[in-house]
Amino acid sequence: MPPFRGRSRSIERELPLLISGLLLAAVGIFAWGASRRVHHVVIAAAGQRLQGASIAVDALLAQSMHAYTLQLERVAADPAIIAYLSTGRGAPEARRALTGAWVGDQTARGVLQLRRVDGTIALDTVAVPVRDPSDWPTRLIDSTATTLVAPRVGPLVAAGDSTYSWAVTPVWAPGAAPRPGVAGATTAPARAGPVPRGRLVGFLTDARFLTGQNIQTVRDLIGPGATLLIGSPGEGVWTDLEHRARAPSASDTIFGAPEAVAGPAGQSIGVQAPIPGTPWVLWVGQPRSAVLAPMRRLWAEIAGLAALVIVAGAAAARLLSRRVTRPIVALTASAERVVADSVPESPVGHGGDEVSRLAGAFHRMTGRVTDALATVERARADAEALAGTLQEQTAELEQQTEAAQALSSELEQQVEEAQALAEELERSNQQLQAAAADAEAARRAIGDVVESISDAFIAYDPAWRITFINRGATEYFRQMGIEGPLEGRVVWDLFPETRGTLVDREMHRAMEERVTVTFETMAAGSRWLAIRAYPTRDGGVSAVWTDITDAKRTASANAFLAAASRQLAESLDVETTLRRVAESAVPTLGTWCAVDVIVDPAAGTWPPEVRRLAIMHRDPSEAAFAMEFQRRYPEDWNAPGGLPGVLRTGEASFIPVVTREMLAAMARSDAHLADLERLGFTSVMIVPLVARGRTLGALTLAIADASRRYDEHDLALARNLAERVAIAVDNLSLFRDAEHARLSAEAANRAKVDFLTNMSHELRTPLNAIGGYVQLLEMQVPGPVVEEQRRYLTRIARAQGVLLGRINDILNFAKVDSGTMTYVLRPLALHEALAGTEPLMHPQFAERGIRFEYRGVDPAVTVQADREKLEQILLNLLSNAAKFTPRGGRVTLACAVRQDRVEISVTDTGIGIPTEKLPIVFEPFVQLDPSLTRPHGGTGLGLAISRELARAMGGDLTAESTQDAGSTFTLSLPLAAAEATAAVSDRDSDLELTT
Repeated sequence: MPPFRGRSRSIERELPLLISGLLLAAVGIFAWGASRRVHHVVIAAAGQRLQGASIAVDALLAQSMHAYTLQLERVAADPAIIAYLSTGRGAPEARRALTGAWVGDQTARGVLQLRRVDGTIALDTVAVPVRDPSDWPTRLIDSTATTLVAPRVGPLVAAGDSTYSWAVTPVWAPGAAPRPGVAGATTAPARAGPVPRGRLVGFLTDARFLTGQNIQTVRDLIGPGATLLIGSPGEGVWTDLEHRARAPSASDTIFGAPEAVAGPAGQSIGVQAPIPGTPWVLWVGQPRSAVLAPMRRLWAEIAGLAALVIVAGAAAARLLSRRVTRPIVALTASAERVVADSVPESPVGHGGDEVSRLAGAFHRMTGRVTDALATVERARADAEALAGTLQEQTAELEQQTEAAQALSSELEQQVEEAQALAEELERSNQQLQAAAADAEAARRAIGDVVESISDAFIAYDPAWRITFINRGATEYFRQMGIEGPLEGRVVWDLFPETRGTLVDREMHRAMEERVTVTFETMAAGSRWLAIRAYPTRDGGVSAVWTDITDAKRTASANAFLAAASRQLAESLDVETTLRRVAESAVPTLGTWCAVDVIVDPAAGTWPPEVRRLAIMHRDPSEAAFAMEFQRRYPEDWNAPGGLPGVLRTGEASFIPVVTREMLAAMARSDAHLADLERLGFTSVMIVPLVARGRTLGALTLAIADASRRYDEHDLALARNLAERVAIAVDNLSLFRDAEHARLSAEAANRAKVDFLTNMSHELRTPLNAIGGYVQLLEMQVPGPVVEEQRRYLTRIARAQGVLLGRINDILNFAKVDSGTMTYVLRPLALHEALAGTEPLMHPQFAERGIRFEYRGVDPAVTVQADREKLEQILLNLLSNAAKFTPRGGRVTLACAVRQDRVEISVTDTGIGIPTEKLPIVFEPFVQLDPSLTRPHGGTGLGLAISRELARAMGGDLTAESTQDAGSTFTLSLPLAAAEATAAVSDRDSDLELTT
């Protein structure tokens, strides 16, 4: 065996170990960097998610506290509370008002107190005992009694395993606040913000236990193991809305946003935010272990991949190193065998790897060559042979060197491929992180969308197990008595009573037939739901529940109001109408219905005389008992509430929950209380009947069923019904008054017409006699008449004619007004009628020096009119024009055809009519100059009669005028039909009308 073969150091062992070590270091550095990057990204994403969750929860809490303070303000504004704090009287009413603050409020309360301005307790109502009362309200009132103008919520207070807080609300009496500096003044100094609304009479303090609904659902949405705390850092009191909790302690900040704190579950990620309207802080956190849990599998995969890369690299390194070192080892062995005999050892030594040993061998070989040259002669043949051998070995060494260089290049290429593989792994890790972030964002987005839907949403798998349920559906289930986690439970096990119902049939049809179904059903005894079920790809069903109770109630209310309106319009009998409405209101609007009306609303006396028109109940015996109850216990008209209060103030009385304490406070005796309890009222509404600002009565509705309560919708419906009833009652009253007035007016009109007719006939008889005697005297029948007597007789005849014309005007007006005027309508040649007026008016125009112009009209134009009435209108218009036109003026008669009508105009240049007097010139008995010395006489009936005559013939009479510039009166009449025009002379075409 060669002397160097057993040496410990060898290039065959060292080169693979060196390559494997370098690869292990590279992979380890890369894996460490990747894990730190993933840890950084996961922690940052968790912080952003917790920030978003804290903002949403903070907004919900702020909205809840805003509603809470508004409720406190409404309670503080109750008249009973203000009256009690102002006067110290009315404790039962104030206590009922405080008790009413808990109606419909599902939050457990501790203490509800009324305090005076000095902070002392005036009235105390305890719902849940508080073991550790706080003096914060007293301190707040002492320090801010003159500046507190709005509800103030206090810090959290610990009470055993629970937490609660105080709220203080000022109570203001209506009216002006006392001036500063005056005794009793409690108004705040001038500053920004709310201002006092009257006189401060005390405070309402409320100790409220801090609880929450759907807290676990909110935690689940934040993430596994999430923690939600509310606390007062200054007091060191924290709660998870179910129990007391340890306060979180901040330790470091990640990316400048959320805080990493030591929470209840160990090291956690948390975010703090102040809650608006309170001195509280919201803390939302999640354990680091829960945040980093999704990345453990990724880290395991990265570690496995790194181990695989290291093993593969080591194997490749061993294979490559053997290919490189095997020729070197063989060459070294050959060289050692060559120099093994009698060659002095080289100073290089025999240790080291094959390369070192090969160098030593070559050194020894050089020594042998030197010795051989010294003995050339003696060993020429051996030297030449050795030289040839050396050349061959040199060539072989060069080939091996070239092979080693090729192997080195291949090794470099494999190293580059390993680096490319590492870079590809880095990119894959980044893509995996992006995909994980996108998946988480999509999951949050889908969850936010579904949770933002106000309707209930539920997803079922093919086995009817609940796979997803949003907050709306969880609230529905809670209202139906189903509590606890719902996902994974079979819906038919939760609601076995729905087997065989419409819900069961339709939901199974949606799943089995894979169709979308829509149906409506009643849930929880009083809520209507519209359910729409969709088949899903996994073979299950998704259902959306929409609460349509309000729509159903609105439709029912509209149908009821429509029916009530028809009933109110069917009869003119008030009692019958209101009795029918009361009958229809039971049981639609309640168990009881009563209608009371004030006999004389306009009297304004108190107490009023009230008549109960109806009291209805499904059981006649109960209605009879109610009538007997009214007889036994008459109304106390000094009572602040009930029917007297509604009739006095005109405001509705709404009591959603009637308690036994209320009945006891109302009762006048034990027997009265027993009768009140027999009536069984659980909810009451009394709505006034108000029309035209007057209270006509009241509508009373009551429920005697503990499972039902009136709400704001019922009150709105009752007010709507009361408004319609009041309008109907008022309209019936107005109708009776109008009917009475109409009968009285008709009687008066008949009396007027009879008087005018009789008066006209009575006056015409002596006037005709006067005219006859004047004519006899003028004819000198009794004897000769001198010239002076003839002038007097002419004046008498003229006065008799004027008086007779005015009496005829009065008689014509009476006929027109009474509708007894007769009209004979026929086609009439208009030119003939207009031209005939000029000879009749010529004396008047000549006497006054007025120029008259008739502009003519086509002789073929005919109108449908009564000739006598047409001439009467024209003469009236021309007489008025002559009367009001000064000497030297002009009067024009013209005509124009407008489509199917003819317009006849009379224009003068007289004194005109003021613009404000134009609307009244056609009114009867109207004189524009009412003085006793007016220069123009007349009855004021000419224009009124003329317009009525024109309208009776299908036309009209209008006026236009400018003061001091003249007037134009226009008469419009319908044109006659063509066939009527052809038969102008035919008497059979006459049309006689009586109006």
